[in-house]
Amino acid sequence: MSARDSEEATRAKYESGERAGYEPANVSRLPGGSGDYFDRLLELKLDAAAALAPQGRLLDLGCGNGLHLLALQEACREGIGIDFSRALLGEAERRRRGEKVAHVRFAVGNARRLPVRDASVDGLFSFSALYYMPHLNEVLMEIARVLRPGGKCLLELGHAGSLNALVARAHPELAESFLLGRRTMRRELERAGLKVEREKRLQILPLWGERPAWLRPALGPRAKSVLQRRLGGRMVDEWLCSVPGLGRAAFRWWFWCVKERVR
Repeated sequence: MSARDSEEATRAKYESGERAGYEPANVSRLPGGSGDYFDRLLELKLDAAAALAPQGRLLDLGCGNGLHLLALQEACREGIGIDFSRALLGEAERRRRGEKVAHVRFAVGNARRLPVRDASVDGLFSFSALYYMPHLNEVLMEIARVLRPGGKCLLELGHAGSLNALVARAHPELAESFLLGRRTMRRELERAGLKVEREKRLQILPLWGERPAWLRPALGPRAKSVLQRRLGGRMVDEWLCSVPGLGRAAFRWWFWCVKERVR
């Protein structure tokens, strides 16, 4: 399947409404104060993204319904949200107008050909999106192109060696995933001119799904309740993912990168 065919298939999944998670109103959400695993994950995401470009130009790649970028409106001088789904961006624009936010805008765009000028972005983040994009090397080159020299990005990649990857393959109704090995992740980032400053790993166990059957003990609410417990301000999952060796099995790999300056 070509990159274009893969992108069209993924767009169709997101715009079909066949799964509640893909409905425009629900595809992104904000922390609800429940303290559960995904609330904690959202808190970490928003805090990290807010620090990327204080009072600069901030780009959310794969912005979905715009909730996250709108929540960060005070952390940037200008916000740009880009997504390939007109249905999701319609919801984002409805929210923007409802909140009367003038310095945030949303645009339809292909991540391999971003509708943004060279070296015009101070900070960029992308969560829960890049592992649905084929030819990630081209996407990373585009990210490097739009970042100014010294600009920063925070990117979430999906790990091919995780248990979560097995679950994704067992659920063909989901959008196709394009996951990378741990060595490939760093190599592709650095090849694009994005210097890795630090990384964080999350989600040691799959936290959803019904298949494959042999993984069901790790897919239920009991496992999730254990992983979301707090110890010293961090979830058990965060502690496990920081253990050398064990953390390599995590699904979500976050990379804080800086665009290297031209010498």
